[in-house]
Amino acid sequence: MTKPRRRSSTSHKDRDQKELSRAIYEAKFLEDLFGRVVLRNCTDLQKCALAQAIIRPILEWPDLEITYAQSQRDMKELYSHSAVMDLFAKDKFDQLFDLEFQLAPFTFARLVAYSAELTKETLPPGFDYSQMKDSWIIFLTNQTHWADTGKEIFQDGPVAHFEWSQLVHNKYIRMENGYSHICVVDLSYNGNDELGDILRDLRNPNPYQIKNPILRTVEKMLKQSKKGHEIMSTSFQKLIDRKEAEAVRRARRKARNQVAKEITREVTERVEKEIAERVEKEIAERVRRETADRVRKETAEKVRKETAEKVRKETAEKVRKETAEKVRKETAEKVRKETVEKVRKETAEKVRKETAERVREETSSRIKNESIRNYFRKGGDDPYFIADVLQTSVKHVMSIQKKMQKRPV
Repeated sequence: MTKPRRRSSTSHKDRDQKELSRAIYEAKFLEDLFGRVVLRNCTDLQKCALAQAIIRPILEWPDLEITYAQSQRDMKELYSHSAVMDLFAKDKFDQLFDLEFQLAPFTFARLVAYSAELTKETLPPGFDYSQMKDSWIIFLTNQTHWADTGKEIFQDGPVAHFEWSQLVHNKYIRMENGYSHICVVDLSYNGNDELGDILRDLRNPNPYQIKNPILRTVEKMLKQSKKGHEIMSTSFQKLIDRKEAEAVRRARRKARNQVAKEITREVTERVEKEIAERVEKEIAERVRRETADRVRKETAEKVRKETAEKVRKETAEKVRKETAEKVRKETAEKVRKETVEKVRKETAEKVRKETAERVREETSSRIKNESIRNYFRKGGDDPYFIADVLQTSVKHVMSIQKKMQKRPV
C-alpha cells in the first residue's frame, strides 16, 4: 500500500502565484482595489488628465480644464455621516467634481448626501454664501433602476442629469449660486463616441485595447512589469490582511456581541426576576392591605350592624319594658281607680244597705226594744234570748252586759 503524496510548499506557492497573475490580468479599473492602485500610481498631472478625460464626454464640456485631482478623498464629519470620494477634482473656476465608480446597488438618498458634502466643500470658511461654486456628483454604475424605489434611472440616454431648482409662482427656476448637479452614467453604454470609448476603457481588463494613454500606461506597468506585480501583490496582500483583520474584528465583535447578549440576557432575566419578585411582593402587599382594609371595613360594618342591632334590641326592650311598666302602672292605676270606685260603690252600697239595714234594724230594734225593755223590766238577763231578739251574737250581748255591770249606777 502506497502512502499518499504530500503536497510541497512550492506547489502551493506556484498555484498562489498563478492565481495572483490571473487576478491581476483580469482586473479592471472599475474594481475597487485595482482602481485605487491605478490612481495611486498616477502622478497629479495624470490624475487631472484622467478625471478630465472622463468628465468631458459625460458633461459634453470639451473645454473643461481640471487643475487638481485627488483619489480617495476623505470628507470627514465630526457630527454626521462621512464620505470617501473615489476621484475628487477641481477645475480652473474652482468648480468641484466627484467621480464615483459604483458597482453595488445604491439609492438617490446617497447621491443627495454626497452632493451635500461636495456643496459644502465649495465654500471655504469666511466666504459669503453668494460665493458658493457649482458642484458635480457623477456616479458611474451598471445599475439601471433605483435600489429603493425600483424606478428606471436612464430614460433619455446613458447620462441621467438631476438639477436642483426652486419653485416660484408655479415655475421651476434654476438656482444661480451654488448650483448642485447630480449625474448618473450607465457603464454598459457602448456607443461609438468619446463617452463610449472612455467607458469601454474603464471596463476593459486588457491594457493593449485601452485607448486612453494614461490608463493604458499605468495598467501596462501594473500588469506586465515586475514592479507592477510587486505593487499588486502587496496591495492584494494588504487587502487579504485587511479582510482577515476585518473577519477577526467581526468575529471578535460577534463574540463580544454574543457575550454581551448573554450578559444582557442574564441581567435581563435577573432584572425581570427581581422586578417580578418586587411586583409580586408589591401585589401581595397591596392585596394584603386591600384585604385588611376590606376585612376592617367588613368587620366595622358588621360591628356597626351588630351594635345597631343590639342597641335597637336594647332600645326596643327598654321601650317595651318602659311601655309595659307604663301600661302596667296605667293598668294598675286604672284597676286601682276602678277597684277604688268599685269598692267605693260597693262600700257606699254596703253602707247604704247597712244604713238601711241598721235603720231597719234600729226601727225593728226600737220596736223590739219596747218588748225587750219590758223583758228587762221584769228582770230578764238571758243572753241567748236577748241575742235572738236583737239578732246578734251571744258574745256581743255578753260583752255589753259586762260593760253595763262595770258602769256605776
